[in-house]
Amino acid sequence: MKPEERRHYYVELYSIDHVECRRILASKPIEDLILRCTNDRRIDIGAVCYAERNTKTRVYPKPVNKASLRPERASRILLWCIDLLSRYFTGASAYTTYCKACELINFVDWCDDNKLSHLFESASAYKEAIDLYTQNLLIRIKDSNGIKAFTANRLQSEALRSGRIFFPSTEINFLSDLPIISNSNSDEEQTDTPSEAAIAAHLTACQYLFDGLSEFILEGLDFPHSIPFNLTNAILLPAEYTITTEEIIQETPKIQASIFWDYTKGAINSLSECIARTSQQEYHVARQRNEALGTLKNANDDPRHPKRMWLAKFAQDAFISLFAANSGLNESSIRNLEPLSGKYTNSDNAGFVITKARAAGREIEIEIQKTFKKQLNKFLKLREYICTNNNHPYLFVKITNGEPIRQPIKSVTIGNFNDQIRRFLDPNFQGLSYRKLRKYKSVYLLGRNHPIPVVAAIMQSSVRTVAKRYSLAEEKKAIDEISTMLTHLISILDAPKELDTPAGECSGPQTPKAVGTPPVAHTPNCKDFIGCVFCSEFRLHANEASVRKLLSMRYVTNAYLTACSTEQQFHNVHGESILQIDRILDELKKARPQMKRVISAIQKDIDEKFKLTEYWLRTYERLIKTKVIE
Repeated sequence: MKPEERRHYYVELYSIDHVECRRILASKPIEDLILRCTNDRRIDIGAVCYAERNTKTRVYPKPVNKASLRPERASRILLWCIDLLSRYFTGASAYTTYCKACELINFVDWCDDNKLSHLFESASAYKEAIDLYTQNLLIRIKDSNGIKAFTANRLQSEALRSGRIFFPSTEINFLSDLPIISNSNSDEEQTDTPSEAAIAAHLTACQYLFDGLSEFILEGLDFPHSIPFNLTNAILLPAEYTITTEEIIQETPKIQASIFWDYTKGAINSLSECIARTSQQEYHVARQRNEALGTLKNANDDPRHPKRMWLAKFAQDAFISLFAANSGLNESSIRNLEPLSGKYTNSDNAGFVITKARAAGREIEIEIQKTFKKQLNKFLKLREYICTNNNHPYLFVKITNGEPIRQPIKSVTIGNFNDQIRRFLDPNFQGLSYRKLRKYKSVYLLGRNHPIPVVAAIMQSSVRTVAKRYSLAEEKKAIDEISTMLTHLISILDAPKELDTPAGECSGPQTPKAVGTPPVAHTPNCKDFIGCVFCSEFRLHANEASVRKLLSMRYVTNAYLTACSTEQQFHNVHGESILQIDRILDELKKARPQMKRVISAIQKDIDEKFKLTEYWLRTYERLIKTKVIE
């Protein structure tokens, strides 16, 4: 394959609405699409339209062989994208959207690597691809270095789900003679509880780095400099390896072969030493050594030198682990956390204080140990250095090329930090993840006899989740503390309803009046409730029941796709109804941002567990029995 760069465009889901998204997809080639789900999660979905592409590179857009563009792929990928993005704009999270795209690409990549590039040509070819893909997944499950059944289930289910979108009118049953990979609860990936030794090793390394680097940055100390790190010292230099230890030096030939920098002594070699370490002409060596001396001087004269900013970011990354372990917040909350109020109140738990903050538009309480306040205040000073006079919207600052960026930090911050410690300081460093750091706090609290409901409140988690961790961590045979479950109350929009309908609520038994120009099959008439969303008397309340009715109606309406002879026929008859439901849900989310989570949960319930309302479940079953839909 001769790789070629292609024209491309981005669709940033977080900065546009559903209508604008549909307009972009309709006006631009789908093979050029790169989907940006969050500011640090993007995926080149358009590259799938090419049979020959570089699947290994991290470059965007992916290099492709332009001659390998398959028109039949492009048309089907467009349908798939429309469905995926409709789910996103009706409540699916950005992370779920990203995962679904990754799962599909994993399937198509495997097919292209295994001489199944014709999978989009017909439903029978797609069926063949799914069968062989499933066999491969089953083999990988049995392999000790393969994948877990939970992962295999997600990969298989997305390939199956997508088949009905790619080939809506086919009579082929993609499930026929196909072994379904189980997705039992026991197969879910569990987060192991970190040991005392593991948590101590991770946080001790973080504490050394945060203290040493913060002091170096905030006090404006000069390079070269040495800071303690575990049982050794780390050398700071404005060189390629800005921070390093003796162990790394001994294991890295590139450092040992450095002509100008002596990483062991933390100094620049003398001219005679430099000449002895290279075959270059003396005047070339002298010039380059002078450049190194100039770099050292600039790094000491410039308080915001790129090397200092890199170390400031490294210090912040070290603190993030300390903060995660002390606060118990999940990764999403930490990334979206706004600057703290700076005010503390005493907690009901001895030795803890509470401070308030906002994350992703909602107010949260953060409970930390009193002894951690000193570290938090030190970080706030480091943050002032990083941001200078910028009013940065997030507590933790994303730094790119030495400059603060007004975006959340990357989702892989702690993972990257662990990698950097292994590269620059300790090759045997294990490190922990966000999830393990978060889990440690819940186990820590439970191990000190705090009741499960109290721990759930502190961790801002569900009682069920904490109980599960409790049973795993403490090896209890039964959980006897759970007697009641907390009920989440949702405020109501509009006036109290007078009449309940399967589509939502109605302001009263009046003569139906259409809003706009509904499709003929969806004209409001108080007999066929599928037209309710186009009636002026239609009401949607901000509660679980109303949203479930509307999403159930959307699901059943979407099922008519199999009853239409072509995709165009479906869009002509039912497409506007789907869009109207999406518009209503968009308005609800704008009016009540807290409903986004509720809508997403219900959408997941319906998609994965088929939890329709009673009316729409009966309707769906009747349509199946009468073979109106398949």
